Amino acid sequence: MQQNCLPGDRVLLLFPPGLEYITAFFACMYAKVIAVPSYPPDPTNLHRSLQRLNLMISDSNPTMILSEQSFIRKIKNISSKNKSSQDEFNISSEIDFSKLYQKLMSITWVAVDNLPENYLNQFKDIPYDPDDILFLQYTSGSTGDPKGVCISHRNLMHNLKMIAKSIPCSNNDAIFSWLPMYHDMGLIGGVISNAYAGTTLYLMSPTAFLKQPILWLENISKYRCKFSFGPNFGYELCVRKINPENCHDIDVSCWEYAGNGAEPISYDTIVSFGKKFKDIGFQMKSFCPCYGLAESTLMVSTTHVDILPAYLKISKDQLEHLKLSKNYFSESKILVSSGEILTDETVIIVNTKGIPCKENEIGEIWIASESVAQGYWQKEELSNQTFQAQTPSYNNYFLRTGDAGFINNGHLYVTGRIKDLIIIRGQNIYPQDIEKISEMSHQAIRPGCCAAFSVIKNNEEQLVVVQEVRKGDWDFLEISDNISHAITKYHGIVPYAVVLIPPKTIAKTSSGKIRRNFCKNSFLKGNLSPFYVKKREFNNIDNKTPPSNEKVRSYFEILHHLCLGLSKIISIHPEDMNLEQPLLEKGLDSVAIIELMRFFGRSISNPCEY
Repeated sequence: MQQNCLPGDRVLLLFPPGLEYITAFFACMYAKVIAVPSYPPDPTNLHRSLQRLNLMISDSNPTMILSEQSFIRKIKNISSKNKSSQDEFNISSEIDFSKLYQKLMSITWVAVDNLPENYLNQFKDIPYDPDDILFLQYTSGSTGDPKGVCISHRNLMHNLKMIAKSIPCSNNDAIFSWLPMYHDMGLIGGVISNAYAGTTLYLMSPTAFLKQPILWLENISKYRCKFSFGPNFGYELCVRKINPENCHDIDVSCWEYAGNGAEPISYDTIVSFGKKFKDIGFQMKSFCPCYGLAESTLMVSTTHVDILPAYLKISKDQLEHLKLSKNYFSESKILVSSGEILTDETVIIVNTKGIPCKENEIGEIWIASESVAQGYWQKEELSNQTFQAQTPSYNNYFLRTGDAGFINNGHLYVTGRIKDLIIIRGQNIYPQDIEKISEMSHQAIRPGCCAAFSVIKNNEEQLVVVQEVRKGDWDFLEISDNISHAITKYHGIVPYAVVLIPPKTIAKTSSGKIRRNFCKNSFLKGNLSPFYVKKREFNNIDNKTPPSNEKVRSYFEILHHLCLGLSKIISIHPEDMNLEQPLLEKGLDSVAIIELMRFFGRSISNPCEY
């Protein structure tokens, strides 16, 4: 690298999971070039993975790509002019593969498994400054195109030091990880923190875990690992896929830190996992929910070892109105604490006016510490907006996380993404809550493969749900009706559209998060290729009195006008209505109910009271 790159040049790491990835990363550190961790495009879905790779290469402009011989041959064998190759690898015509191919071939490729014998003889040790950029951690992209977070030596060492204080370990301990090394939790939480602490690290490919989740528990048991972590979906996958009858030879009593982070943490998942694997030695106090993000290197808060996770019941009303009080109502959800804030980290909750909130008030999470990155690569304006937030109460700059949350008794609770909030008639709705309800509404639905977002229709914000369904001979109308009814029942909203799409087609980030904004744009452009779409049509109720020479008196006439009013408000044909269903389950909020009563009152020539 030193022969072909200058200090500060970017070098893309393009490897399958393995030791070569680790070697290449530390080699970039020694060569004083900026590592850009990536992942090899998925041959089964090159359309999606090549799009992301193209964006990363365009943004980082690497001088070199480090990889393996086999992968380099695979890329070079795909001709930019051979249409049959594009068909073979399932490349959509939307990608200009010719330009991407030319771009890839214009960069110097180095196979780390085919280096000359004397290459180390020319190595020179170059000193570095603590504020030099060490690597670019590209964010998951769930809220936009990938952005390269500039992580410096100082950022990394500070975060590692804080993690070591909160999660003490020794060189006699072992870590097990199946997380991808292009993700910050896998790279820093697994590989680099292991090198910092001097522990023993055991690795498994993410694909192996997804195929057989029981391998996670088997290897923790086999190698007596104290530390292992993953996103919530990993624990949920174990709950759904592992048969307890296959766990007789497994003992995970050694597992002291079961970190859970990188995505919303589910109370139900934690409880279900704890109950299911209690008999093989898992202890609830081993669960350590945590919070972090690439913009703050990795970790911001964590639950400490040997302490039960903290939970808090919060009412739907409190969450929707961004306020938490001591009064709890019957309709509530249980939030899991993301633990206590790391030492040397300043975390504040800020309202929409930029003023720090009091304890138990929900606002945006802001962070100040040496772990906060320098900014986004070559995005000065966005970096200033994100990394240089200020509030009158403090003199230093803060990182705006874009996450909503609050602090209770020293614990950080994350309630969702600020940008992902769906606001319908003043009601704040978290998309993950809609997605969870949708996934529970029918057996044909694929869990973890749903996107909820809002669009402007009829001059109002309306709800759209995009949901994957399993292969099979399903009644799509029944599925979409189930989704609509479930959402209406629990949230009082009728979706404007329910879109059912084939399995493995919903847009996700490299770490498995739903790309809601991408799904929204695809919906608006008509690019989803759905199995079935159920849409509402909007019919405004005018202020004219229904034409009638006589007052409506009979039961059937009253019923007819009631159905007519409902059909205009919620865009459902009168013949499709279940009149035994409560009005609130039809998606009528207080404003809509008032509108219905006005219409109904005019219809029967007798004002209704409301």
